[in-house]
Amino acid sequence: MKTLIKILCLSVLWFSCESLTEPEDPRQTFYDEYCTEDYVELWGTYYDIATTFEFDVYDYAGVIPKEIACLENLTLLEITGPQSDSFGDLVGQIPKELGYLTNLTTLSLVYNKLTGQIPKELGNLTNLKILSLSGNDLSGPIPKELGNLSNLESLGFSENEISSEIPPELGNLNNLRHLGFASNAIFGEIPKELADLSNLESLAFQNNNLSGEIPIELCIFSTIENLRFWNNELCPPYPDCFSDYQIDYQGSSPQDTSNCP
Repeated sequence: MKTLIKILCLSVLWFSCESLTEPEDPRQTFYDEYCTEDYVELWGTYYDIATTFEFDVYDYAGVIPKEIACLENLTLLEITGPQSDSFGDLVGQIPKELGYLTNLTTLSLVYNKLTGQIPKELGNLTNLKILSLSGNDLSGPIPKELGNLSNLESLGFSENEISSEIPPELGNLNNLRHLGFASNAIFGEIPKELADLSNLESLAFQNNNLSGEIPIELCIFSTIENLRFWNNELCPPYPDCFSDYQIDYQGSSPQDTSNCP
């Protein structure tokens, strides 16, 4: 009996120790598997992992290889599509591994054919100043984690298929100057927290499914030249601070008020 009790006690202690084991770091696991050489091959070209450089290219075709995240010192990743069906485009999803590139200050993947959701891991890129994903086929939600990007100055989602509410956490982006949501399927009310973005110079809401009333707190943006509410489901009364041009493009892109009280 004493022997059995000892065995049981040792078993409990072993399982307790196992439960205290630190979980694996996915970033380190990725490096151990994909970044074991001094270089990495991307689109047929070899790049030194330790080099600090900018990756600025035009008209690259295919998927974004996750191995690009091995370039720890990468400061700029800009791959612009050709805006024409006659040439190649990036396709597939944005790899979540891009969230490991914490030295990035610019991430621009505009005018490609990227699909799937915006990875929440991009919220780890706290040195980012520019995040532009416009002109793709991205869907799903806007990650609330993007509200962690305190150095961000420009954030663009326009011309995608994003279908979600606007996360109020984006109101934390105190350095933001440009914010574009235009031409998606974004729904719900405009969060009043966006009024905290005191440095905004442009703000585009047009061509979505936004509903409810326009928060009066947004009147601080009424003098912004590039402010657009057109073609949504926003309900009157509209704050007097906004012009007809800003609300419905002088009647040519009116609000759908059929579901308003």
